[in-house]
Amino acid sequence: VGGIDKVGDAVWFTVYYQDSDVYPYAYAYLWVPGTIGFLDTVPMNGGQPHGIEQVGNTLFYVIDDNDDDLERLYSYDLSTETDIGFVDLPDTQNDNDQSPRGLVYNEGYLYLMADRGGPSAFPYNMLYKYEIDVDPIGVEEIPNTEVPISLAPNPVRDVVRIVNADLLDSNRPIWIYDDLGREVDRLRASSELDLSHLPAGRYLLIVSAIGELHSLEFIKE
Repeated sequence: VGGIDKVGDAVWFTVYYQDSDVYPYAYAYLWVPGTIGFLDTVPMNGGQPHGIEQVGNTLFYVIDDNDDDLERLYSYDLSTETDIGFVDLPDTQNDNDQSPRGLVYNEGYLYLMADRGGPSAFPYNMLYKYEIDVDPIGVEEIPNTEVPISLAPNPVRDVVRIVNADLLDSNRPIWIYDDLGREVDRLRASSELDLSHLPAGRYLLIVSAIGELHSLEFIKE
C-alpha cells in the first residue's frame, strides 16, 4: 500500500508493484471498511503511487521513481474518469530521486513530503506546498459538522426519501450493501429511491455528498 486518504466513511488507498509492464501500471481503490469489493478504481500513471488526496471531484496522487517512472504529481477527474494533468517534482528533470510520500490538502493547498532536490538529497526531507485551483464542492462550507443527510422512512417498505438530497453529488452513484458487506445494487443519485425489489433485511446505503462518502443504515421490511 502506497498512500491512504479518508473521504467521509470511505478510504482511498493506492497499491503498487503489481507487475504490469503496460498501462495501467497500478491502481487506487475506494473502499468502505466492512464491505466486500470497491466503490471505485482509478488507474495510476506509474507503478509506485504513494500519497493520494481527494479534493471535491479531483483525485491527486504522486508517483515515485520505479523502473524509470518520472516523479510527478498527477490529477484525475472522478466525474469524467479522465486525467487532468501533472506537474514534475522539483528535481524530476535532474536526478528524478526525491522519494515522494505523504500528500494532504488544506485550505487551497496540497502539501507533499519528499526528499529535497539536488546533491545529497536522500537524508533530508522537505514539505512542498502547491497552490491548486480546484472547487472543493462545499467541503469548507460545513466545517466540523456531520453532513445532514438521512433516510425517511426507516424502516422502509418500498420507496425511501433522502433528506437534503440537494447535497448529493449528482454525478456519483448510490451504492447499497447487504449485512454481509456485498454490493446488491447501484443506483443513480436521486431524492427518492425505489427499494421494493430488495428482500427484507438490514442494509447499508452509501452516498456521495459535498465531496465525501457517507454511509446510512436502513431496514427493509
